[in-house]
Amino acid sequence: MKITSYDGNTTIFEKEVSNLKTSAIGKLRGLCWNSPRGYSRLNLDDVVLTKKMTSVLTTITAAGWSTLYTPYALDFSAVEGLTAYTATCSGNVVTLTPVDNVPANTGVVLKGAAKTYSIPLIASSTTDKGHLKGSATEATAWNAYSGYTLYVLTSVDEGANVQFNPVVSGSIAAGKAFLKVNGGASSAHALNVAFADNLTGISEAKAQGLAAKVGKFVEDGKLFIYKRGMKFNANGQLVK
Repeated sequence: MKITSYDGNTTIFEKEVSNLKTSAIGKLRGLCWNSPRGYSRLNLDDVVLTKKMTSVLTTITAAGWSTLYTPYALDFSAVEGLTAYTATCSGNVVTLTPVDNVPANTGVVLKGAAKTYSIPLIASSTTDKGHLKGSATEATAWNAYSGYTLYVLTSVDEGANVQFNPVVSGSIAAGKAFLKVNGGASSAHALNVAFADNLTGISEAKAQGLAAKVGKFVEDGKLFIYKRGMKFNANGQLVK
């Protein structure tokens, strides 16, 4: 914690202290220092107390998914049970890429058990930010952005999967991440999600066989879903 006293617009006194308790405030009145105006006694009205942040808290609900946007660079590498993803949007597909850390002002998708997590702050990060946006205040719905639609993360299949759906009314909470996509409400539709750590080439798929593939994969820029030894397109239609 830092104690800073100001004399007008000039910083007169600055000292780092720790474990400051309310009972110690009275003792601050006895602090003295040499100022340009002579020997002075600390006026409690001139004291500004600030506590240095070392982490941010975020809560994931029973859905198992959430988003986060902060003005800080974050380190997820040592947060047990939490996976962070940046997101990039191409066409109708949003690709989520797992990351260990992100720069300040970066939106992320979070996956984890339902609880509150403490995420450490770091000085900086060189990780690509991706396409997720965010706001320190509530973000209004799509009609506040001419020519754009805002998309928010939505869990489907009881949390087994996620997709991004357009927001056509209301607002998005402060500190949450969203996509800002060209196009108004008339062209808005759900965006499917693929995971970068599950992406694979067609040649590998042939080598393994369809039965070995389970999940969502991007092939030639198109999303396909593999399950029960079958291949489906993004609309759920069987691909032979």
